[in-house]
Amino acid sequence: MTQVKTKPANNQSLPRLGASPATSASAGAPHGRAPSADRPLDEVEAVARIGSFSLDIIAGRWVSSKGLDTIFGIDAAFERSVAGWASLVHAADREVMVAYFTDEVVGRGRPFDRQYRIVRADTGAERWVHGRGALELDGSGRPARMLGTIADVTDQRTAQDALIASELRYAAIFEGTAESILIAEVATGRLRWVNSAACAMLGYTRDELVGLTVHDIHPAADLPTVLDRFQAIADGRTTMARSVPCQRKDGTVRLADIRGSQAVVDGVACNIGFFTDVTDLRAAESGLARQFRERAEVAAALARLQPGPSAEATAALICDELLGLPSIDLVAIFTFLDPEHAFVLASAGPANEPLVPGRPLPVARARYLYERAAQGPWAEAWRTRPEDGQYGRQIAGLGLRASAFAPIRNGEGLLGVVAVGTRDEAYARHLIDHLPAVGEFAATAKALLSGQLERGHRDELVRVRVGRALAEGGLRPVFQPIVDLASGEPVGYEALTRFADGTPPDRMITDAHSVGLGLELEVACLAAALDASESLAADCWLSLNASPDVILHSSELAGLLRDRSRRFVIEVTEHVAIEDYQGVRSALAGFGPAVSLAIDDAGAGFASLRHVVELAPRFLKLDISLVRHVDRDLTRQAMIAGLIQFAARAGCQVITEGIEEQAELEMLRELGVQFGQGYLLGRPKPLPVASGNRATRAGNNRPPAGRRANGRSSPEVFPARGISGSSRPMSKMRGGSPRPSAPPG
Repeated sequence: MTQVKTKPANNQSLPRLGASPATSASAGAPHGRAPSADRPLDEVEAVARIGSFSLDIIAGRWVSSKGLDTIFGIDAAFERSVAGWASLVHAADREVMVAYFTDEVVGRGRPFDRQYRIVRADTGAERWVHGRGALELDGSGRPARMLGTIADVTDQRTAQDALIASELRYAAIFEGTAESILIAEVATGRLRWVNSAACAMLGYTRDELVGLTVHDIHPAADLPTVLDRFQAIADGRTTMARSVPCQRKDGTVRLADIRGSQAVVDGVACNIGFFTDVTDLRAAESGLARQFRERAEVAAALARLQPGPSAEATAALICDELLGLPSIDLVAIFTFLDPEHAFVLASAGPANEPLVPGRPLPVARARYLYERAAQGPWAEAWRTRPEDGQYGRQIAGLGLRASAFAPIRNGEGLLGVVAVGTRDEAYARHLIDHLPAVGEFAATAKALLSGQLERGHRDELVRVRVGRALAEGGLRPVFQPIVDLASGEPVGYEALTRFADGTPPDRMITDAHSVGLGLELEVACLAAALDASESLAADCWLSLNASPDVILHSSELAGLLRDRSRRFVIEVTEHVAIEDYQGVRSALAGFGPAVSLAIDDAGAGFASLRHVVELAPRFLKLDISLVRHVDRDLTRQAMIAGLIQFAARAGCQVITEGIEEQAELEMLRELGVQFGQGYLLGRPKPLPVASGNRATRAGNNRPPAGRRANGRSSPEVFPARGISGSSRPMSKMRGGSPRPSAPPG
């Protein structure tokens, strides 16, 4: 049991509380209880959760009411002494409470008034209580008795703690927000609370602001309007006041949008204002910035326009619309092929402006715009750069003060740039200081132009690539031998093309046709092959790939073949559609008897074997897909055997492509295939110079026509037979007309 010593106000010693056997004057009550009170009093105590006590300070004993016994959880057997009371006090509060009772109450004669925690004797539950007591003194002025009450305030304390925690949370939120928050009394306008953001906005410390009134933080000239809005928020007539002038401590004025609401704070009606500093925003919206916003709205309306028939026409419409806006004196849309090559797509402006559609920009200017466009829209004062040369001087001669630029992009990169310029000095400053929503112009241009620009950009790149292929050294022919499978001797060569930039032949030819350069490129490939073939053995035929378009435009091909003694085979792939079989037959007939026809890729093409039926070729070249692994595939063997029989009935001979394995070669021989080509028999290679050709090597020992070097008769692959209804040239260029592709290999 805790031993408690007390010292009365006159400093005379008292016996230890809790050690004396003496009892109070009321000790006659059973178990230290006060005489039974009226029942209604017990009920009141129970409802109010309050109890009463009487403490004999000299004896150190106390008696309690039924209500107090309930609060403490004690019965009649509990020792009602100061030490007993101390044992009920929570261990964390016990030392403080005993010292408070001994020194402050008994020692200095002060009333007992303290909240503290107890631990109920019966359940061990922790409760908060509020004890109050008044001292009675004896004739010598010493504390003799204390009468008081103890109330269970656990619920109130819990609610208070929750409220404090909530207030702390809200305070943290209010302090952490970027918005300025001020709470002002409705009746007086006095500021009761402000957060740090409000202090920063108004230039005061918190202590300086709290206590000021609404009158003190707004300019005097604006007070009538400000107070009217303040009252409107208090009355619930509005929750927003826009662009309210707020006066800082240093006298400067900031504009704030205020969202307001009503609240009762500590019983006082208040307005809570959330201030957003909009000074810079309002400045940006004023004057020329507002005017430019209207222009951006016009630009957005342009997005609803339908694109013109071409990128140039669409760009011209956009430029005309933009030029009609106030203060805009020059508009242009540039399109880029690469970082150094840009062209004027369209322009609008003074009659003498140098931005002529279709004209390229100087390389230095194109490079500058391309690099800046990577950083997004920008504006700048116009200045003549020496590297821009005559172009820069011409633009400067227009009197432009500033320009703004916005990129037009797609997923792959920069398609173009929209440029606007002004001669207006004030508007020029605006362009530089406050970059306008020029991106709206780019968005409009992208919506209308992106598809057309992408196609035009791609087509122009293709034209450049094909142009390089057509230039000297841009392509070279290679030749792959076609071998008599029985003798192993070459009987012909297929001319193929390799491009210097590494583009696959089929892709290059297809792309060339997509931009109208297909015929020119095909003819160039044929011409190069024919020139290079002069060093081939004279008794070997030359296979040339040609699309139906090249055959139908037969004058070019006929001119290339004219006055040549070699036998030629024109290969047409089965993958390519032919709409005019009669026209192809007529064109082939015009090439003469030295030209035969082969249908390439038979068995895997556009119209099955219709080309064979319609054109009656001399050769049927089986697709590589039939040859691959033919030695181990009965289905392929059966298909090839069937096609051999079909070819024999149709009066043509079979050539197999793509022979790469010895087992494939042996199976094809077993099936009766006469001719073949593939990596196993010879890869495509450029021909040696004329001095190293086979005819020169063979010298005067070259066998006569119809004989091979091994002494055996070479097959009669070109019997004297009319062209009509027989050999018809076609290409190995993949894809449907008019987009043929180059042969594989």
